[in-house]
Amino acid sequence: MVDEKSPKERPTAQESNIKEGAWLEASGDKFPICGNCSLGRSPKNSIVLDSQKVSRRHAIINVQDIGEFWLIDLGSSNGTFLNHRRLHQPVKLCDQDQVVIGDRIFIFHQPEEITDDYRTTFAERTIREIANVPCWLLVADIENFTPLSRSLTSDALATLIGGWVATCKEMIEAHKGMIDKYLGDGFFAYWREDENAAKNVAAALAQLKQAQAKNEPRFRVALHHGLVVIGGVPQRCELRFSYGKTSRLAENSAAHQCGGKR
Repeated sequence: MVDEKSPKERPTAQESNIKEGAWLEASGDKFPICGNCSLGRSPKNSIVLDSQKVSRRHAIINVQDIGEFWLIDLGSSNGTFLNHRRLHQPVKLCDQDQVVIGDRIFIFHQPEEITDDYRTTFAERTIREIANVPCWLLVADIENFTPLSRSLTSDALATLIGGWVATCKEMIEAHKGMIDKYLGDGFFAYWREDENAAKNVAAALAQLKQAQAKNEPRFRVALHHGLVVIGGVPQRCELRFSYGKTSRLAENSAAHQCGGKR
């Protein structure tokens, strides 16, 4: 049952903004999704759900690219359900999808289709904001995800993947990084270059390596440093880089810049 006294649950956007964007609806109440939206029992969440069936940090809806909303479970005890199926990995939401968290049923609304023409127009409108920015980039994904998913029960898989995502997210954000995209069985994160970036990257990478050693699950990490195109779409980064266990050159550079030894 939702804490109806909580100000977090009251819609904060104008009706015109709701019509133009996306929102969750439950029992006649509308909750606009403006940026990333967190759901859970903790009062720090965007939508607070006062129920013992809901974890403190239960799930998030992450905005990616232009008009894409991805639902991610954060290793919750009782799971997040999308269209009557337990969520195993990050999934892109579609208009009229049903999202169940605890005993709360939400319907996701995104009535306006994001066409290629709209994407082009949006990008052109914000072309002046585009810039080449030096960044640290990190990609992580789960090794052999398909056979792993076949070897576990639905609940066990959901708990494993959700817990891994939540743990990595906490490590990266604790060291000033940001997850830009969730990639199904992985994620893409970045740090903008500043005087503390290399130190923060090295600290986050050290924690990720500790998590790697546990093999719960086994995952790969790639790290790169270089110029990134940012702008037009908030937080959008575009760069191709090598993939593997780690990018040794960038890893060494992070350690060197923050005074570490290898």
